[in-house]
Amino acid sequence: MDLRTVMLMLAVGSFIFGLLLVVFRFKRNNPQKVPFWIVAKFLQAAGSLMIYFRIDTFDGVRLLASIVLILGCAYEAWAVGTLSGKHMRRNTHVLISLGMLKLQDLLGIGIMIL
Repeated sequence: MDLRTVMLMLAVGSFIFGLLLVVFRFKRNNPQKVPFWIVAKFLQAAGSLMIYFRIDTFDGVRLLASIVLILGCAYEAWAVGTLSGKHMRRNTHVLISLGMLKLQDLLGIGIMIL
């Protein structure tokens, strides 16, 4: 199994899971709110799909895909934190997002910010 196949499976799996979360959220009898998780799954699906199409080259699209994947992981961490009863303020989300992008910059895999 090559890397393209793995990235396609990740994209499809994240997209399907995101759709299931949308259905779960808008269920008529018992609607459930799953904050941040739907956005996280769609960000991860988009990032994985962009990497699938640019697996052999590193350009602007691949850089954007990396950023989208990292932000999808941040959103998923917030979802897990919310589901476990932890409350995070909005400025905490912004600081974590900027910190993750700065970490990409320090590791040499992202854009230079701050």
